[in-house]
Amino acid sequence: MISGTCVPVYAVCLAAIACAVAGCAPAQVLTRAEAESLLNEYTNAVASGDSARVSAFWSLRSREREGFWTMSFSIGELKSFEQTREAMREARPAIRDVSSHDGYSVIELNWVPRDEAAAAPGRPMRYYVVHAAGQHRFINPIDLLPAEWPVHETEFFRFHLAPTLRVQDRRSEMDRLTREVRAIARQLAIALPDKMDYYCARTPEECGSLMLQRPSNGYAALAYGLIVSIACDNVHEAVHLIADRAGLNPGDGPLSEGLAVAFGGTTTTTADFAPLQASRFVADGRYVPLRELLSDQAAFFRRNYVTYLEAGAFVRYLFETHGTEKLKALLRSAGGSGDVPSALVSAYGRPLPDLERDFHAWLGARAAAEIGTHIPAAAESRFVRSDPVGDDEGDGDYRYPNRRFAAGVFDLTGFEVLADTARVYFRLAFARLDSAVSYEEDGEQFVPGAVVAVNRHRGERLGNQCHNVTFGEGRGYDLRLNVGLDVSLVSADGKVFWSSRNGLPRTSGAGDTLTFSLPAALIGQPGPTWEYFVGTGLVSDRTMDFSFAGLMPVVREAGVFIGGGNHEFGNPAFIDVLLPPERNQASLLSGYDPTRGKRPVVPMFAAGRTR
Repeated sequence: MISGTCVPVYAVCLAAIACAVAGCAPAQVLTRAEAESLLNEYTNAVASGDSARVSAFWSLRSREREGFWTMSFSIGELKSFEQTREAMREARPAIRDVSSHDGYSVIELNWVPRDEAAAAPGRPMRYYVVHAAGQHRFINPIDLLPAEWPVHETEFFRFHLAPTLRVQDRRSEMDRLTREVRAIARQLAIALPDKMDYYCARTPEECGSLMLQRPSNGYAALAYGLIVSIACDNVHEAVHLIADRAGLNPGDGPLSEGLAVAFGGTTTTTADFAPLQASRFVADGRYVPLRELLSDQAAFFRRNYVTYLEAGAFVRYLFETHGTEKLKALLRSAGGSGDVPSALVSAYGRPLPDLERDFHAWLGARAAAEIGTHIPAAAESRFVRSDPVGDDEGDGDYRYPNRRFAAGVFDLTGFEVLADTARVYFRLAFARLDSAVSYEEDGEQFVPGAVVAVNRHRGERLGNQCHNVTFGEGRGYDLRLNVGLDVSLVSADGKVFWSSRNGLPRTSGAGDTLTFSLPAALIGQPGPTWEYFVGTGLVSDRTMDFSFAGLMPVVREAGVFIGGGNHEFGNPAFIDVLLPPERNQASLLSGYDPTRGKRPVVPMFAAGRTR
């Protein structure tokens, strides 16, 4: 469930605009008694199965939208009308809160079993209510909250941009999406639908709230024919939508997500990243056998940090090895079969073990290089800078997640880049290194990590923002390194495209360093014009690449994440950044306001021996 009060302040629309779009009258306060009466009448109407009675409870705007009869029963749970009818026969609404906003009201409730003896917990739901035609009417948030968002059209999409998001700042993302979608349509030999609606939100919380989903980086609402995302170049969700419109929807699960990853990557990774990671999964034992991958849907979504990438690699293998038409035949047949392994064998005419053996051979040819973990004495220093001790407080009051993280483990004390003809070496010094923290056996591993942003001055497009900081007008990186339990590389688009085949050793002790090297052929030879930014924060083995393309977010209250942020979302993710002693880090990282798109401007330092 989305945390906080009913509707975040950033989602509030002006009453006049919201009412104009929804066809509602001036704001009318909804009392709790009215809310209870409205919900009871509505649940009775749904339970009756009379669609005319049900539609009368909804605003015209929502009734006219494609997919209206695919309904949100609870947060994150979409159902058909018939499924909603059955669910409401077994549940009753228990209101938690009714709140009034500028032009609308919100009812927060739980669906609880009508059978008092049932042990099932209540399922949370949120209804938005406007006053229309003299009566209170429900309205879906996608038809209300973005009412004032400006619209920008491209060749394939109609972008709705949240307040503070500017077209000029997102144009490169929109252009990239256009290029990628055009190429994918050509590869799959499918026709593209008319312009698709694309809502670009500011945060995962806002993204989820628009479709009554949990916080999300992106969401393709297939029934509604639209995309909601925190980026304007979410190719993954675009693949879901265009494939569905082309009749290539194999149902929710491994093939659907595999197709989207194979051609669109994930929100934080490129499509080429999936085979590299799947090859690593084979090597380190995380690989899931194909029959299990394609059959156990619950496990597939539970282990998405492995399964999405493996499924994407498998679909890519099928496409590159066996061609477009067989893949399309599989996607069409699997949706109705319910037995993906059998549909796969039928479409390709080969036993599953044979396909799996060939898939492994295909992965083996795409394995990533290993990182080096020591620096030879002959390596030449190209950049070195120290950082003050004891400044691991972010904007001045950031707090470590909890006491399991020893004092000093986030405190960056120095950074150095060295090179020889074959490799580039990196050394990050901390006040202290320690082993990873986990909260359950075989659970997610949390460690202090770092992001190294590099401008190699190659004349390429630069990434201007990174984990809720910006580098200033016209400045940025063309390569980013994520450093945690392994090392990965990020493009200027913010997408992970490479990850080391082996892990990065960590040892305990005061003043320890993380040292690793990469092939010079992969990232280039560091020269005197190269510029660097370095910052530390929290990473995990499951989310550094798959979910966040680097550091985990900073929140208000420390717990699992770093705490001390001024907002629930959008806080700079860095608890320490590389700065000379004369620069005040707390001042540098303060003054941000994610609700207005205001981020701290951080410096990059030119290569040299300056300390």
